[in-house]
Amino acid sequence: MNNEIVTNQVTELLETINEQVDALREYKDKIPRIEFDLLLGNIRKLYETLHLLQRMNDPHDQVSKPAPVKPAPAAGPTPEPMVRLAEKPKQSSRKEAHEEKKTDKATSPDLFAGEEPTFNIRLREARKESPAAEIARPEHLKALISINDKFIFINELFDGNLREYNETIETLNGFKDRKQAFEFFDLVRNKNLWDPAGTAFSKLQEVLEKKFS
Repeated sequence: MNNEIVTNQVTELLETINEQVDALREYKDKIPRIEFDLLLGNIRKLYETLHLLQRMNDPHDQVSKPAPVKPAPAAGPTPEPMVRLAEKPKQSSRKEAHEEKKTDKATSPDLFAGEEPTFNIRLREARKESPAAEIARPEHLKALISINDKFIFINELFDGNLREYNETIETLNGFKDRKQAFEFFDLVRNKNLWDPAGTAFSKLQEVLEKKFS
């Protein structure tokens, strides 16, 4: 294929395109989709033919491959843009909230570090009491706590630490009078940074009140 043949093809395509453009002007209302498709097809052929002619005249010119021309959409009403629904904010799981609470405690300064010896002393004193004294006292504190409340206390007040929960309940149960029990209870509250307005704290306080009422 030589330059003359390709040039003739370019001329023919230009004439065809001009005729198609003139035909579009004759439509008064809506222009059929097929007219656009034919016109775009010939424009694409013209572009590719000119590209070929350019390469034939300059073989060393590395011209990138032309991008395909997409057919234009048919004339008609413009489709309404799709509105993407706003994503519902992901709720933090109970586990994530629990981990966040533990992180906050780990990074917060221990304002009650000096109280730790007192906590240990109270715990040892409660364990030294004889079984007879235990029997003489009112109902054990654990018996006043329902199963559901027990899990609430462990998860929300003791960060899931069953051992710490058991030790605290046993220590509270071992006190002889209300004043000592609530002094220790207040010490534990400060140590664990419990919220006095929290539901779990209020329930445990009510159980303790019932124990020493």
